[in-house]
Amino acid sequence: MQVSGQNYRLLRSCTAWAQQLARHCVLYCRPQRLLMIAIDGVAPQAKMCQQRTRRFMSAHTERLRKGIEKEVSAVRGRDLTSY
Repeated sequence: MQVSGQNYRLLRSCTAWAQQLARHCVLYCRPQRLLMIAIDGVAPQAKMCQQRTRRFMSAHTERLRKGIEKEVSAVRGRDLTSY
């Protein structure tokens, strides 16, 4: 993998942070034989898309709810006996 410029600096920074975190874990846990450290990657693309859809639907539903509430309150305010 070819890394250059700003991406290289970011990669070095992330690597240094991960090494510092690993050292901290070793000092904190004081393992006798083995310390297993797992690093999980970023969220899968499908999960991010699903979350984006869920947020959009939530906002859309909220807008609809507010609109319906406005209409209901307007109807409640009218004198319905004249209809």
